[in-house]
Amino acid sequence: MSRPRIGISMDTSPAEEDRPFSRGRQVFFVNDEYVQAVVKAWGIPVVFPCVTQDDVVPLWLEGVEGLLLTGGGEVENRIYGTGYSGERRKDFSLRTRFESVLIREVRRRGMPVLGICRGMQMLNVVTGGTLYDDVQTQREDSLSHLKQEDLEGASHWVEVEAGSVLSKITGKKRIRANSFHRQGIRRLGEGLKAVATAPDGLVEAVEAGEGGFTLGVQWHPERMMNDENQFRIFSYFVREAKRFGEGLTEKRRG
Repeated sequence: MSRPRIGISMDTSPAEEDRPFSRGRQVFFVNDEYVQAVVKAWGIPVVFPCVTQDDVVPLWLEGVEGLLLTGGGEVENRIYGTGYSGERRKDFSLRTRFESVLIREVRRRGMPVLGICRGMQMLNVVTGGTLYDDVQTQREDSLSHLKQEDLEGASHWVEVEAGSVLSKITGKKRIRANSFHRQGIRRLGEGLKAVATAPDGLVEAVEAGEGGFTLGVQWHPERMMNDENQFRIFSYFVREAKRFGEGLTEKRRG
């Protein structure tokens, strides 16, 4: 296997009657930066639109060696039970349900997974964790995590825990990261460990102790690929996917 195939979860946009071409139907899309980051890291991108048929998921995963959970619309707070705060937001329940099935199946297989922003939050929620609905209003002395407009630049430092996989990837005790999110991890999911924090103490990265390579980051490394630390995250993930695929090949031969 020369280049592993990486499944990329797609974002959804609720149906809007006035959108050209969609004619009131829901739209699936993926930002180009995710695709280009996978290609730059020597992976082959395979996009996954959201479906309601659970039996499709195992068949799709047979065709990839790693899963990238992208950022996007917010996770509905009804599924992690902390109550509602703030204004009503758009409904992304189709994507949430689909990604929940994806995550459970991927973790069962031990397939490498990288979660970015919402992707990290979904990893946390599916494993039983909870989120802040609105970091700015629910945490004292919080940074302005939703403030940044230029995602190609850094917003704040992230402190990386020594001995973590993230510290192995970057070789750093702290790195610079961008920031564009309203929600954030409140209580960690089962089997997840916080391995990086923002200056205000908010969890910025999680890893799974068992079950194969699992990394979630709250920032958007795909928008900072000129930063060597951010590129290394994708490069390491793609290498783990390749290793996973080679392991499957050996099992089939055996």
